[in-house]
Amino acid sequence: MLKRSGVFQLYNEDLRRRLFEVLNYDGEDFLVCLPGLMFLRYLGTEDPFVLMNVPKWRSFLKDNLSQKKHYGETNFYLDYGMFEKLRSVWDGKNIILVGCPEALSKIQYDIYDNAKSIDYVFCRNRDCFSQYDWIVSEVKSAYKDGAIVILQAGITGTVLAYDFMKLGMQALDLGHLQKAYDLYKKNLAVYEDPTFWDADV
Repeated sequence: MLKRSGVFQLYNEDLRRRLFEVLNYDGEDFLVCLPGLMFLRYLGTEDPFVLMNVPKWRSFLKDNLSQKKHYGETNFYLDYGMFEKLRSVWDGKNIILVGCPEALSKIQYDIYDNAKSIDYVFCRNRDCFSQYDWIVSEVKSAYKDGAIVILQAGITGTVLAYDFMKLGMQALDLGHLQKAYDLYKKNLAVYEDPTFWDADV
């Protein structure tokens, strides 16, 4: 949205336009989430990435968020106490997992192992937006009535979740959740893995 490429996605004007569409959606059937660190008065960190980026992100959000909307927290799963509550969402249900095979190959403890069934739609580990129409088509083909679509597709996952909601599907853009659960089961904190926020290769 700031007109630059990131770790997971090359800059794309169409994607930028769609992200603004999602951010401005005012329906009650879709929750937009943002990193809470953007709103902390005092960060208490010396992380150069945070110190360099958060001020401009805050300025952008100040100009683009609605005071009338409720927003969620993107990094809610960093509270490891949330995992069992989350697992109850798809317990005994069919899910469609959209993500890259590189990420799945590193998972020892799968947070989705209590689902009734899992259909996989494998996408690229970077620049998923270039596969957008194909991903939508594959998910539609795999969809069973009442299935939950779970997205691990970088920034593209945000727009996919929105479009699947518009199609009447329950969709969750959960990003790094699967990796965080794997670390939790290994008794490791997210910040003990220096590659946690990187694209999987």
